[in-house]
Amino acid sequence: AIGLRWQAVLPIGRALFPEVRLLDASGAPVASSLAAPQDGFYPTWLWRPGESVPEQRTLALPAGIAPGSYRLSVRVHDFASRQLVGSEQELGSVAIE
Repeated sequence: AIGLRWQAVLPIGRALFPEVRLLDASGAPVASSLAAPQDGFYPTWLWRPGESVPEQRTLALPAGIAPGSYRLSVRVHDFASRQLVGSEQELGSVAIE
């Protein structure tokens, strides 16, 4: 489980879907969660600038994942245009034992 807190700087005006990804050392994704924030109960087009929006995400790790260091990142999808918004941002690293 991952605790996230989103914040819009400006009004969004459209449905955005964040994707949280776990990446291996080569940058390949090994797990991901692409969904509307808060399971769609509070869509991004309703967010007010400066408002803090908490969310919990769960990443299902694949069976047999190798121990090691992985990177956690997020990228945002525009639902209507089916394009990424901005660039992927790294959130930190995760050690799997």
